Formats: sequence, C-alpha cells, structure tokens
Amino acid sequence: VKGIAEVFKKIPNTIVTMKCFDSKGIHVSYQDATGNHTFKIKCKAPSVGSSDVPELKDFSPEYTIELKVDTLKSFCKASKCLKSPMIKIGIVQQNNKKNEKKNDKKYVLFQFNGPECIGQKIFSTNHRENSLMMSSIDETNLFHPQDSIDYIYEKNFSTAYIDIFVKSIEKSSMMQLEIGKEMPLIANFVMGENDFIKYVLAAEN
Repeated sequence: VKGIAEVFKKIPNTIVTMKCFDSKGIHVSYQDATGNHTFKIKCKAPSVGSSDVPELKDFSPEYTIELKVDTLKSFCKASKCLKSPMIKIGIVQQNNKKNEKKNDKKYVLFQFNGPECIGQKIFSTNHRENSLMMSSIDETNLFHPQDSIDYIYEKNFSTAYIDIFVKSIEKSSMMQLEIGKEMPLIANFVMGENDFIKYVLAAEN
C-alpha cells in the first residue's frame, strides 16, 4: 500500500492505466507533456496458509443505508474539528413516553462526542424492507425532550478511518452503508456502470 501511495503522489491529475500481472506486480502508466511514464510495483506473494491475508466473507446486512457522500463527509469534518475520535452510526425509533406510543418510522443517527461538546444529527428515511434511503434534511429538532430514543442498531467507528474513504470520493456521489450487529461497516461507492469501491471498517470498542 505504501508503494502505491508514493507512486500516485508523483502522478499529475490525468488518466492512468493500471495492468496487473498475477502475483508478479502492477504496472502504472500515464502520459504528460514530457512523454510516457511507467512505474512497476512488485507484489509480495503471500505464503500458503498465511494469516496476514484477510478474507472477506459474505455478510448479510440487517440494513442498507443510502445517502450522499457529502452528508457523511460534512459530519466527519465536524467530528475531526471538535477532536472526536469516533462517530456513532445508529438506527433509532422515537418512543413517546407521554402517550406510550412507539413510532415505527426508522431514523438514521450520526453522533460524535468531543472533549467539550457533542454533535448529533438524526435523519428521516424512506423505509423499504431493509433499505433506508436517507433524507438530506436533519430532523433532530423533531424529537422532543419527553421522547426517548430506542436504538435498533448502534456502533462506533473511527473518525480518522471514515475520513480517509469519504474524502477520496466525489461529494455529490451516492453511497451505501451496509450494517449489522454481527458484521463490520461496509461502505459501497458506485463509480460507473460496472465499477465500484468497497471499504470494510471494524467497529471501535
């Protein structure tokens, strides 16, 4: 990873061609005003049975949250500025104690705890089975003091790691967050008709 990062630091904002040669390495080529350039990056072949090679098994998410990248990016920026190491992602329901009625509508919650302040946003959703399409409108003010929040799902994730993958994606793009109590956070970004990027992030204790 370090080698690839160093190579791309030297490449201007242009079209890059990448060719993979099995376990031998990757060739990265580009063209600029001075000519054609190619970097050859060697790959380290893992030993058989090596525990250093992670295996991504098939997870069955309990919910899939659809949202704009900019929504999570702006919240992550606030979390960083206020020095919060973690962001809580939750799915909640509103429980009105006064009327003893539970609202079945599901909301997506983002929350951070900084040394001197707490930030929280609650978003309405359009609920389709296990898919939650987030509204761009923050509905935090719709929750009254007499209402309690029932958590259907809640986990904390590193602000620094979330920042790494959201800042590299166009903010107007759509993304999906796959979540579940027995699985890590999986973030999917669609890059074109047949291309996508998938990030997997373990929860913090």
